[in-house]
Amino acid sequence: MKRIALFFYMLTMILACHKVANKTPAEDHTAKATTYIDQGDYSSAIELLEDTLKHEDTYEVRLVLASAYAGRAGVKVENYWDYLIGFDAFAKDKGPESFPDLVPADVLPENLEDKSKEQLKILNENFKDLQRLEKKADKVPVVAETDRPDLVRARELLQGTSTGSSKLYRSLLTVVLVKSEIQDGKALVTAWSDKKFDPCFPAVKGLSTWLSKVLYLVSEGLNDLGKAYPDDNANYQAMRADVDKGNVYTRQLLSYQKTADTLCTNKK
Repeated sequence: MKRIALFFYMLTMILACHKVANKTPAEDHTAKATTYIDQGDYSSAIELLEDTLKHEDTYEVRLVLASAYAGRAGVKVENYWDYLIGFDAFAKDKGPESFPDLVPADVLPENLEDKSKEQLKILNENFKDLQRLEKKADKVPVVAETDRPDLVRARELLQGTSTGSSKLYRSLLTVVLVKSEIQDGKALVTAWSDKKFDPCFPAVKGLSTWLSKVLYLVSEGLNDLGKAYPDDNANYQAMRADVDKGNVYTRQLLSYQKTADTLCTNKK
């Protein structure tokens, strides 16, 4: 908790210091952009700093520009703890909660090969982990799909920085993006459920693609947390390895056309 508070203090000081006049052009621009952000005029801040970035690519410009993009998407850094607590709890607390499978066992054909059964089992476990993350991050906002490119751009800007505070900030944005993407997946599952989990329903392949995308984001978030907290990096990297392993199987599921064919030709 103290480390989180320190990060927020550092970020606040960085933003505040840019309000001092008579600095370099980049510092003047970040000061002006910070004023725009304070006023809620995120687009003006973005326009100013995107141009500045072409000439002076500094840590401060990237940080303030990322904050402008995040703010325009509805994500404010003062809510950092609500965003991070969900991700941290997801990583460290598996808990006894019961969550439904993505692919219910009773819809699988009896003669499905063992390899396909194992792949689908891993797919179900990955989906349960994401449901666990969503539950832990109940205070995290859901960003509309039309606004998510701003979060993607903010994370891209922070990817090019190396400080622990910027990596922590990036992990916060990842939490929001993951939760928002989870909502999309749940909509696909609902549509599939309405079709009685028909394995030939067109959305089935889309579910695997979506799950792989979200697991990749979770992996990146854990990696950023490891960089933000070097003392805990080994633990976060171990968690990340588990997520990556699950994602490998999820991607493989997309490439096994035989599995899809089997599901579609051997329905109960």
